[in-house]
Amino acid sequence: MINNRTELKNDDLVVINMVKEYPNYKGKIKWIIASDLTLKELYDKYSDILSVYSPYELVSMSYVQVRTEYNRNENKHLMRAIRSEDIYGFVDGECQLHNKELVQDDFLIDFIKKSDIEILYKGLDTLSEKQKERLVQHFIYGKNSRTIAKEEGVNYSAVDKSIEAGLKALRLYFSKN
Repeated sequence: MINNRTELKNDDLVVINMVKEYPNYKGKIKWIIASDLTLKELYDKYSDILSVYSPYELVSMSYVQVRTEYNRNENKHLMRAIRSEDIYGFVDGECQLHNKELVQDDFLIDFIKKSDIEILYKGLDTLSEKQKERLVQHFIYGKNSRTIAKEEGVNYSAVDKSIEAGLKALRLYFSKN
């Protein structure tokens, strides 16, 4: 009995299941027969096989070579992805963006080391109200300096300078405490 997943291979004839080859295929032809023999040679040599796999699509053996190479490449790339997958889900072109304030110095590391909320509040109390508000807008709400500047109606360079001065004041405060 021949089931839906059966494939037959020999030197001059390969039978491929269309549904297995093309999972969403819904057509009437269920088999691909690949051979470089003529139709007459196929019927003379394999008439019993051809009747079992009818209806079928006849293709040349070069299809089998291309199919084999394609499957080998797909498996190679799948295994490469499995072996080298980034646990953090790095996506090229999307993960290079960063806040320069956090990358240029060790502010974030210092902040994490001194995560005591009281120290943070005391440090923030040393800043002016504008600096405090701009730091919160930038680091907590994720707004860039241009957005903050537009909301306040000022030049973005003034916001950049204010954020940098606030960070410098916090660094100084944390280094003393």
